[in-house]
Amino acid sequence: ILMTSVYLVVVLVRAWRWYILVGEDMSLKQSAVVVNIGYLMNTIWPFRVGEVARIELTRRSGEHSFGDSAASLVVERLIDLCFAVLFTIIGLIFLPQHPERLLDYIPVKPFIVSILFISTLGIVTSRHKIMAGGFRARLQKIRQWHPILSTIWRHGEQFFGSLQRIRNSKRLIHTVSLSALLWLLYLLYYQIGLQTFGVHSSSVGMGLLIVGFAALGIAAPSLPGAIGIFHAAVVLALSLHGQDVTLATSYAWLVWIPQTVVII
Repeated sequence: ILMTSVYLVVVLVRAWRWYILVGEDMSLKQSAVVVNIGYLMNTIWPFRVGEVARIELTRRSGEHSFGDSAASLVVERLIDLCFAVLFTIIGLIFLPQHPERLLDYIPVKPFIVSILFISTLGIVTSRHKIMAGGFRARLQKIRQWHPILSTIWRHGEQFFGSLQRIRNSKRLIHTVSLSALLWLLYLLYYQIGLQTFGVHSSSVGMGLLIVGFAALGIAAPSLPGAIGIFHAAVVLALSLHGQDVTLATSYAWLVWIPQTVVII
């Protein structure tokens, strides 16, 4: 019951974060519906199609373009990726016994990719309004070659324009703050699961590693509800702490079921 209650708060904070990120054209109630439908579709359909559904539902629920909605989702996912990498690194640092090849478990590639992607977006959005002259004029001519190119151009303009507005507003600060709260709630959820299941020598470091591994595992498109990849990530995290594989697998199902029930 306690785990379910915590996850209900998680659902509310996720809706609040999306409401802040996309702006006030959408009500908090609409935001909750859109976010929950997106997570529901990720649960019952493969390849994280719920992300696309959330973009489209956001576009229909308020005065948002496809580019605006996509930009909001990209920012949200980049922030979550940074927290996942941070939790994983801290969790690995506090392992009671470091494995011989510890560097193999440190998510260097996701960290580098996220930094490069954030830097690229920052450069592009900072130059979005000042890009002028012959280069911009040539791009505008290219979009006239075919209606599809014109559509892509329009969505790109909306996307980068929205990124620039998010970057230059208090929304980004509020979003990062809510994300920090959200990830602490994730940690609390998994820690309660450890205590409930009676996992031997459970610690905050163990919880951090579980949250980080689970988040990185389900970040890529996978089976509905991330079945398999989620459980493998949780088992790996607990195995690094010397826990029995059978117990770790049972724990993975214990934490997977309540959150799936709440989403459905």
